[in-house]
Amino acid sequence: MQYAQGESRTDKSRAADIARSSHGGKVLSVDEVNSDGRIVFRVKLLLDGGRIKIVTVDGNSGRII
Repeated sequence: MQYAQGESRTDKSRAADIARSSHGGKVLSVDEVNSDGRIVFRVKLLLDGGRIKIVTVDGNSGRII
């Protein structure tokens, strides 16, 4: 997929930062997934108390979905 000049999509590092800033915790992994033709990132977080949370970040907008 091509992007216009000045437009960029979210990468794994940025997706991890978005998920961590929204939910806290420690990033365990980030997986890039093609979901119905769009790229999303599944970020696995380790929260306080040992709970695991999966956060999905849209690869184009950087929004949590």
